[in-house]
Amino acid sequence: MIRLIKNIFGKNKKEAVSLREKPNNEVLEPKNQPEPIIQESVIVELTKEEIIKPKITELSQGEINYFIEKEARIQFWFLSGDVVFFDKLYPVEEIGKYPFKDIAITLVNSQKMYMLTHYIEADFKVNDFEVKNEIKEKLYRFGIIDNKTIRIIKDETRLNKLFLFYEKYYNDCRDRINQKVEQKKEENKVWADELEKSRIKQEYKEKERKRKLKEQALKELVEEGVLPQKIVLETSDRHISQEVKDLVWNRDNGRCVQCGSNEKLEFDHIIPFSKGGANTYRNIQLLCEKCNREKSNKIG
Repeated sequence: MIRLIKNIFGKNKKEAVSLREKPNNEVLEPKNQPEPIIQESVIVELTKEEIIKPKITELSQGEINYFIEKEARIQFWFLSGDVVFFDKLYPVEEIGKYPFKDIAITLVNSQKMYMLTHYIEADFKVNDFEVKNEIKEKLYRFGIIDNKTIRIIKDETRLNKLFLFYEKYYNDCRDRINQKVEQKKEENKVWADELEKSRIKQEYKEKERKRKLKEQALKELVEEGVLPQKIVLETSDRHISQEVKDLVWNRDNGRCVQCGSNEKLEFDHIIPFSKGGANTYRNIQLLCEKCNREKSNKIG
């Protein structure tokens, strides 16, 4: 028993001596102790509490230009009739009205388009059909929802910038927005004219292609003995366009080029159509009925 007590106290004494011999700046750690486990969820929670989003009070010039362009595009679409997802161009004052602003924030945070009706009805106690429809139209009108792709603004920061633009900067930017709208009108007019010219050219080319194919097919039928030459000539396109008729009439002063008569005038092919004459301005002339019958199918 005495030996056991000595061993115990002797051991503690040695450890005490060893502790005194350690340098003061050295940290002593208990041996064979497991490292403390820090739960990840606790760290994340603390981090979230420490993050404070700064309140947005100003927009950069680039952001202002972006919203000006966006608003001008929306107004131009509406005025040109291309916007089909809202019935009227809601004024900017509507963007801050309850419950629209709160619904927009809730929708952006959830990013769930299919929950929109639920938010309007359940969370904000809006049951009137016309009011619900108006809220949806405003979401489209202010670009919070993209109607074509059913896409929602990605985060609340962008939404707050949008609100800030309409509430703080919009009135000062009205002139610039109107200028943009007018510019887009002019650009659209030029584009529409070019589109119309392109359409006319395509129609003319297609008509000429079909005419040539028809002539080629009829000639082949004649060569094969399926159709006589006379029927081919009668079925060929002898139509003279109104544009060519007007040019010929003005050129020939509305009189027969042979006798000068201004009665019973006819448009005649100088090189007869039966001999390959074209329906062009240079191959058409004005002849009275008598002179045209005398000419018959002669060239001249």
